[in-house]
Amino acid sequence: MDMPNTRTQRRPVGVAIFAVLLILEGIIGALAPLFVVGIRPGGSNSGFGWYVYGFILVLSVLTFVMGYGLWKLQKWALQATVTIEFVYFIFGFFNIFHHDFDISLGIGQVVVSGLLLLYFTLGGVKSAFGVTGKIF
Repeated sequence: MDMPNTRTQRRPVGVAIFAVLLILEGIIGALAPLFVVGIRPGGSNSGFGWYVYGFILVLSVLTFVMGYGLWKLQKWALQATVTIEFVYFIFGFFNIFHHDFDISLGIGQVVVSGLLLLYFTLGGVKSAFGVTGKIF
């Protein structure tokens, strides 16, 4: 009796950590405005506050979904992560040279985004997502 050829994928530790952080960020992001702003039905913040909460909720759900996709090693989650980190990397350079921002924040943004870009484009990490060549 032949066993079916199943490929088990090992989740890289860095991907697992980043996925858990995104999932937690999504959960906290969805709940935090309720406590921080005190948004409640019929309360003093029931007008504009609900629109802000709705926007934050959408972003939080997207963050949660992206974290879940990374946890499940989905290719689209890898592509989204690389795209978003590339945008943060470029914005970091703008923050460095823009005089209204603290230069250290821009440098930190470039360093963190650059390291994440490097990590997610490594061969072992890409292969965990089933990508052998280019990510896109």
